[in-house]
Amino acid sequence: MEPRPDRDAFHRLRDGPLYGILVDMIKETIPELQKLSTADKFALAVELWDELSSNPDEIPVTEEQLNELDRRFEEYRQDPDKGVTWEEAKASLSGRR
Repeated sequence: MEPRPDRDAFHRLRDGPLYGILVDMIKETIPELQKLSTADKFALAVELWDELSSNPDEIPVTEEQLNELDRRFEEYRQDPDKGVTWEEAKASLSGRR
């Protein structure tokens, strides 16, 4: 099975030269983050995500991501029956637990 592109993108970011610098900068700028409970960190992540998703045009998208979206859309156009609905995908993922 081929790795998921979004997971690959995360690993490239995490393993890239700036990731450690960014993490250190965040820790130095906001040291209180390290003191938060897991639940509070999760709540903060949700709030950050909500804030980011309210301005989707400001979220950078790489050329690789655009190419992958184009590839997937073309694959769907070639064989629409191969796709699944969001409800089917959620049900499939829920069944893996």
